[in-house]
Formats: sequence, structure tokens, C-alpha cells
Amino acid sequence: MADADQAQYNALHATLGHHPGFQFIMCFFHMIKNVMKATKQFPAGVASALVRDVYDLHFTRSDFEFQRLREDILMKWMSNPFL
Repeated sequence: MADADQAQYNALHATLGHHPGFQFIMCFFHMIKNVMKATKQFPAGVASALVRDVYDLHFTRSDFEFQRLREDILMKWMSNPFL
């Protein structure tokens, strides 16, 4: 787990190699921090809905649930004129 810095990603692969079993994930704090920063340009209601959607994805309990919710959220985002 990291803060999505490319150097950390490169260090992981330089040290452990490119293994299909490895999954590089971003620290949730840093992800939310980046989402908050990126959504400042949107109206408050839209920004809070985006953050809520990211939280909902984070707290899914299975890959199946994540994928299903992801599809629902993407459809919702694609229909939002602010996005």
C-alpha cells in the first residue's frame, strides 16, 4: 500500500519483479485526499456525491460487489452533466 507515487511503484517492481499475483493499491487516505482536491471545481452536492461513491466502493465486501457497484456508479457519473 502506498500513496500512488510512481517511485514506490517502480521500487516494488524493481525489488520483487512483475508478478501477476501482486496488486498495487493506494492508501485510502491519499486516495480520498486526491478525490477531494479534484472535486473542488464541482458544485458542493456533486462533489459530496462523488466522495460518497468512492467511500461506498471502498467498503464493499467482495470483488463481485465492487464490480457491480462500480458499474452502477459509472453509469450514474456518465449521466451527470457536471462530469
